[in-house]
Amino acid sequence: MVPTLTPSFSRQEELQAEIGSFLIAIINVYAIVLLIAAITGLVVTRVLTRPLQLLAHHLSAVKIGRSNRKIEWQGSDELAILISEYNRMLDELDSGAIEIKIREREATWREMARQVAHEIKNPLTPLQLNVQYLQKAWIEEAPDFDQRFNRFITTMQEQIERLNTIATDFGQFGSLPQPRFARVELCGILRRISLLFTDDNSRVTFTSDYEVFDFDSDEGLLQVVFTNLVKNSVQAVPHDRNAEISITLSVSENGNVEIRIADNGKGIPAGEYQKIFTPYFTTKSQGTGIGLHLVYQIINTLHGKVWFVSQENIGTVFFVSLPASGQQHKNENLNLPNI
Repeated sequence: MVPTLTPSFSRQEELQAEIGSFLIAIINVYAIVLLIAAITGLVVTRVLTRPLQLLAHHLSAVKIGRSNRKIEWQGSDELAILISEYNRMLDELDSGAIEIKIREREATWREMARQVAHEIKNPLTPLQLNVQYLQKAWIEEAPDFDQRFNRFITTMQEQIERLNTIATDFGQFGSLPQPRFARVELCGILRRISLLFTDDNSRVTFTSDYEVFDFDSDEGLLQVVFTNLVKNSVQAVPHDRNAEISITLSVSENGNVEIRIADNGKGIPAGEYQKIFTPYFTTKSQGTGIGLHLVYQIINTLHGKVWFVSQENIGTVFFVSLPASGQQHKNENLNLPNI
């Protein structure tokens, strides 16, 4: 009789269950190991990249000429060396910025000294020549000595006035005061300036829809601004024609007071537009190049704007816009004197 083998299905099931449990345990172990590795890698990465991110942030914020923050870092590894070099670079930048400011200040003073010397020399030269000419006439007992003496006095007065203008312009340029805001009546200021510059060769008119225009500003600084602008307009007119200057005051749609000063001068070449408000730039033979730059500075200080439009051989119009607040009284059937 041959024996018969009968497979034990229950044993196989137990074996498969054990193998499944083992595989699940291995998978769980691998999952835990991978999770720990990922967390460890993330922590290590953040620990390693944090100083680099901090350094990158500080580097992007570095600006020449302002206070830059150093990085405080403890250690002696490669990152510490890199951060130490960054801090050293900041020290060098600060030293360089201070040196640049000193050089710029020295260059500004040298340029101003050169300009002042040049402007003073211009009126002194004709004075010196006239003195020599007058001395020669005195020695030679010239019969027209009295006439020459009178011409010399006239020349001297003109050149002294020229020196006074130079001193005033440079004095205002070097010590622009802070504005002192108070109630200002602008129409009266502009009327007085129009009368000041009106003579046989120049006609300056002032027109406005307002009899009185009160607002908050600095009267002294406004006097400087509009005196310079009107004087510049008068001087821009060639000698072959009489100067016709018009000053207009109005209120814009946004509520600002706007002053318009137009002349019939020779205009400004398009290539010089960008230089008009630059210090020391002038198109006049006897100009200091400070007046319009002073106007630009003052108007900015008063929170306003100044600009111009010009056409060669026709004329130039300067515009000044200032914040307005206060009481304005319009002219209603009011007969003002023709200025």
